[in-house]
Amino acid sequence: PSSKLKESLAAVLQKEGYEVSTAVDGREAIRKVRGEQPDLVVLDMILPDMDGLEVARFVKALPGDQFIPVIIVSVKADVATKVQGLRVGATDFLAKPIAENELLARCAVMLRIKHLQERLRDAQKKLEEQSITDALTSLKNRRFFDERLHEEFRRAQRYGDTLSLIMIDLDHF
Repeated sequence: PSSKLKESLAAVLQKEGYEVSTAVDGREAIRKVRGEQPDLVVLDMILPDMDGLEVARFVKALPGDQFIPVIIVSVKADVATKVQGLRVGATDFLAKPIAENELLARCAVMLRIKHLQERLRDAQKKLEEQSITDALTSLKNRRFFDERLHEEFRRAQRYGDTLSLIMIDLDHF
């Protein structure tokens, strides 16, 4: 957002208890997103050095499974502009002038979605770990063994390596 709008939005969010970090241009925004990994990005479509959509693309292309919601702010409120922003990965869209209560509501919704995404990701990791771990011994189970054997077999084929396997069956374990 413009300097005045940026300061105004930051003040509204800070007053509500949010920790706010601002950037003067797209390059600084990218550096901050890369370094700080924010919970939410509010981004103007028009930046001094680049198109805001480029920054949105960068945020959405970050490696890893972290979900960072992006709210795009624009003076253009037509459907084509909204669709363009959403297609590059924006999670929401606000048209200027921005009502304080709408900004706060949309930020709260995006942060709630982020929290739910994180809980879902954590639950998925836990379920994946449970699916390959024996509950009694906490050792890896047959499913894990089969997956690893398949991976090692493919690796041996790819690199032309030999693969050996020794299996021991313990009766009455």
